[in-house]
Amino acid sequence: MNSVIVSGRLSKEPTLKYIPPSGKAISTFDLAVKNKYKKDDKNVDFFTIQCWGKLAEGIVNNLDKGRKILVKGMLKNNHWKDENDKLHRDNYIIASEIEFLDYAKNNESNCEFEPPNFEEVDGEIPF
Repeated sequence: MNSVIVSGRLSKEPTLKYIPPSGKAISTFDLAVKNKYKKDDKNVDFFTIQCWGKLAEGIVNNLDKGRKILVKGMLKNNHWKDENDKLHRDNYIIASEIEFLDYAKNNESNCEFEPPNFEEVDGEIPF
């Protein structure tokens, strides 16, 4: 089983690219995750997060540096050789779900929600 759940804050703005020729969206950003087992505030791990498709576009449109999120996904290992035949290794998380754990600082929201008007409800309220 390959499953990862991390929670932290974006350490930089997410980037968005479209992969040719399919035009599929890919977003990448870094997540700063504080380690709870040490009391030192400087003990932070950074994970590269990768999102694809509609999730990638949603992330770029709704998240900024400093926002707190929870990421569910899988760990991916990437290995390649450069032009000098040196082996490089990279690990990142491919996100399948992202939950926003705070609100935008500017209080602007793309989500419109209007609470129900209970004065207009006929009959008893069911709670």
